[in-house]
Amino acid sequence: MARKDYDWEDGAQLEEHTKKKHIILREYFREYLITRCQLPKQEKFRLVVVDGFSGAGLYQCGSYGSPLIFVDVLTKTTNEINLRRLNKGLRPLQIECLLLLRQKITRHKLIKYVIMIL
Repeated sequence: MARKDYDWEDGAQLEEHTKKKHIILREYFREYLITRCQLPKQEKFRLVVVDGFSGAGLYQCGSYGSPLIFVDVLTKTTNEINLRRLNKGLRPLQIECLLLLRQKITRHKLIKYVIMIL
């Protein structure tokens, strides 16, 4: 596989194939969470996400990269799941997620972006 380096300091260019990958990632991860968290008696769900091709998380155009997509979808879907549970008289579900990333260099930037989402 060819290695391609991105300029994460200035924000990488978002290519068309990556846009499509991100759409699939968002839809799949949301449906995965909803499917795995549908049992009424379930009070906690733990998962580990390994993003072996992660970058700094934000493209030049402002679009989220995969690490931020995981955080964004996890946050929004957890709220959605817990709202449904509340409407059914169920206790909120606690979701714990460990996100493992490939590049140490980009962690400082990623933390800054995650704080903006939360």
